[in-house]
Amino acid sequence: MIHKVTGSSLARATMLLSLLLPFDIWAKETLPLHDWAFSQEKIAAQSITPIRGALKGQLEKQAAASPMGLRLDGDNSMDVPGMTAAQLPSRNITAEAWVSLDTGIRWGAIVAYFQDNGSYEKGWVLGYNEKNFVLSVSNESKLHTITSRAAFEKEKWYHVVGTYDGKTMKLYVNGVEEASGNAANGDIAYPEQAYYTVGAYRDKDEFFRMKGTVHSARLYGKTLDPTEILALHAKGKSIFPKGLTYSVKPHLRFDSPGSATVYWESDEPGSAILHYGVGDNLGHEVRSTTPTRNHSLTIDGLEPGQLYHYRITMVASSGVKTTGATYELDMRMNFAVPAMPRRTAKEMTQMSQVAGEIIRESKVNRGVCVVYGFGSGQLAYELAMQSDLVVFGFDDNRDRVDKARKWLYEKGIYGSRVSVRYVDSLDELPVTGNIANLLVSETILNTKDCPGNAGEVNRLLRPGGGVAILGQPTNATAGASPDRIAEWLKDHEVKNTRATGGKWFKVEPGPIADSGEWTHQYGNAGNTTSSNEKLGGATATTDLEVQWVGRPGADFGIDRNPRMPAPLSSWGRLFHQGMNRMIALDAYNGSALWSLEIPDLRRVNMPRDASNWCTDGEALFVAVKDRCWEVDAATGHRRAAHKMPSAYSAETHDWGYVAQDGDLFYGSAVKRNSSYTAFFGGAMWYDKREPKSAAKVCSEGVFAINKTNKKLVWSYQGGAVLNPTISIRDNKIFFVESRNPEILKQATGRLHGPNLWKDQFLVALDGYTGKKLWEEPIDTADGTVVFYMMATEHGLVIESSTSGKYHLYNYNLETGKQQWETVNNWPNDHHSGHMQHPVAVNDRLFLEPSAFDLKTGKKVINQIGKRSGCHTYVGTKDALIYRGNDRQIAMWGQETQKVTTWNRLRPSCWLSVVPAAGMLLVPEGGGGCSCGGWMETSLAFRPRVKAKETKKSKEQE
Repeated sequence: MIHKVTGSSLARATMLLSLLLPFDIWAKETLPLHDWAFSQEKIAAQSITPIRGALKGQLEKQAAASPMGLRLDGDNSMDVPGMTAAQLPSRNITAEAWVSLDTGIRWGAIVAYFQDNGSYEKGWVLGYNEKNFVLSVSNESKLHTITSRAAFEKEKWYHVVGTYDGKTMKLYVNGVEEASGNAANGDIAYPEQAYYTVGAYRDKDEFFRMKGTVHSARLYGKTLDPTEILALHAKGKSIFPKGLTYSVKPHLRFDSPGSATVYWESDEPGSAILHYGVGDNLGHEVRSTTPTRNHSLTIDGLEPGQLYHYRITMVASSGVKTTGATYELDMRMNFAVPAMPRRTAKEMTQMSQVAGEIIRESKVNRGVCVVYGFGSGQLAYELAMQSDLVVFGFDDNRDRVDKARKWLYEKGIYGSRVSVRYVDSLDELPVTGNIANLLVSETILNTKDCPGNAGEVNRLLRPGGGVAILGQPTNATAGASPDRIAEWLKDHEVKNTRATGGKWFKVEPGPIADSGEWTHQYGNAGNTTSSNEKLGGATATTDLEVQWVGRPGADFGIDRNPRMPAPLSSWGRLFHQGMNRMIALDAYNGSALWSLEIPDLRRVNMPRDASNWCTDGEALFVAVKDRCWEVDAATGHRRAAHKMPSAYSAETHDWGYVAQDGDLFYGSAVKRNSSYTAFFGGAMWYDKREPKSAAKVCSEGVFAINKTNKKLVWSYQGGAVLNPTISIRDNKIFFVESRNPEILKQATGRLHGPNLWKDQFLVALDGYTGKKLWEEPIDTADGTVVFYMMATEHGLVIESSTSGKYHLYNYNLETGKQQWETVNNWPNDHHSGHMQHPVAVNDRLFLEPSAFDLKTGKKVINQIGKRSGCHTYVGTKDALIYRGNDRQIAMWGQETQKVTTWNRLRPSCWLSVVPAAGMLLVPEGGGGCSCGGWMETSLAFRPRVKAKETKKSKEQE
């Protein structure tokens, strides 16, 4: 740690703290059975005597002197020889420690007495794994384990407490309950012989030592209550160096193939040091000297493909340094376009000015540029030089193509940023349509004629955002005349406008007719798992063809397992989350527009929570710990980091639900670390029905913020709001909350048990004012597996899943009165068969295996397309898309009721396939699957063009 604390200063701090704390806290303090205080004097020899307890601890070797406690470097630990189970608590027990870990390991112990050999698991462990703290207690020869929700930060001090009372295990970190469980019951089952250790996970055949520092360890023969644990934390915490905290958490943005910038906001003004390096060697640094709260430091000279790490140190005005956690900087996730060679001002030409004018006029500087009539290649070169565009050219003169290739190769950019293809005719290029963000023509710029036919301009341009700039600058003397260009465009009915400067013609196609958007987890703020996407009337996979194949791949994501947030799509962009990262792609050509690395982004188990992001097309609203980041959708730059209402603080609450509608965006406050983040291991499939997987994340309050002035509009607090039920429609926000007193007392927002389903209320608020419009007490089946709500045109639909059945309810949007109720059997009890999210489209409600009339609840289809695998269904106007036969992505026609599939394509284990922008967007979500030879790549499908042209020609006949 950066702070230096001497033994004498530690004693003075303890004495001062005893004077400041109220006397009754000290007077009521329960005395421990064993109290190990590892002062510098105590650890001077290999033998250690505790403050309390007639014991003697034995170190493997003399420990390094440390003012903060027992320093362990992975080759030392303490054991208490001769300890027996008879000397330890038989049922009521509390283990407490102050610890700082250098690193996590799979089997780590702080203080423990256990034996773990196959089926013989006895004793108890207060410990840790690779990322989290754990408590394990045995009864009947099995160690039952609970795990902290939040991960620990390396080299940061923590107060860790585990309790057991014969019925309930609880794990506290820094005074806050992090986990509880009831799997263990009765007396602790002890082994006949074991090691009583501090700083090592040790039994007869395993010995895993800690790398870190233990300041103190205590064992009590009583189950301490939360108040006592909080007092112990308050009593001890001021002694330890405070780890670096942030007002706004760090994130990293790749600027170029060899550089990245880290952004953050500190609590107090200060200068900063950014340490970085390959692996764990952070031997390089970048510094800022000007004190500020808003920080950005850029690292240059990064090597492609390398895995770096970085860490931030803040320097206060007093000179005190505080260092934060270490984060990854993975250059394999750098999707920046290849850099262009440097050039001097002397190398600038008139074409440089032309390219600059085109970029300014079009406002397009990234994605795909098509040069229709490539010419010499100079225009393509200049456009690449002045932007992040990747340029593809086409020309019907072989000599020109050969010369251009040679010239571009000599410039060092051919094949990376610019390429050209010879074609016999420019009338119909052999490439898919809708791919160009920018379209230009050097032929029109430099010759008297126009290439091919203008119909190709419309076909090639990306809908709703693509721009063609054709013509010349004002002072140009060469090139096709404005009259010739106008005639050429008119011949093929290409709509255009004249630019304000120069002789430019501008072509800007609108969005695809009947295309939809996917702006929230389940399509929209109403949670209908559908959009208004027509998908060209497609009802089968054979109605679609590949639009693009590209990045990101499987290494970008977490794994298909933990049911992470769905992709989003709006304004022709596709947004996708991975392992603490997110990326924006052009939906029509797959170009990586920008990406961010956000260490605190991750949220999983969407069936039991709300997503952490949404979009309105212009911006993304992303929940990161206690803030909601507003990220520019076009550039990826963070515009703002919105705070929760003042009733909630970063120490006690995180931002939970996030949605947007009209002029407002919405949020909720959940108790800190309530959202699911664990992703590794079979339990993190979240398919089981036990509380560890199925507890619902609930909010303490809901609120709205104005998008324009960024001010809080209203805030509501009533009961425990079930996040998966929050729905918005017609300027109203709806949710189900439990007002049960026992539920409201819980230390966590991750709730389960019978009390959650008592005192249920269905609530409707005015979306603009927060005024309560109505509330109705309801009594549904207990949603032990999942509990969803969606707002549809024909009512609020609640799905409660439990005991082999889906219970469905419909409530009136205006009054909250129940309109109908029905029951649907689970298709199975695994691979999401018991937790499917319903789809509402075309006045029908689809929930495997059946479909229902939304108005009446009457069953209208007995068997929809049969699912095989975990992915939930999504709806277009004419089809359902899901994981079907042989666990492949499948389509089921709503009218044809026929199923078709794509070979070797699998989605994630929840929702990773979205219909939007006139296409079916499939960012990679199946990584890590062992059940098939899947393509682990991102791609998009569009309606088959030939089928549409054939239909048009028949109509003309």
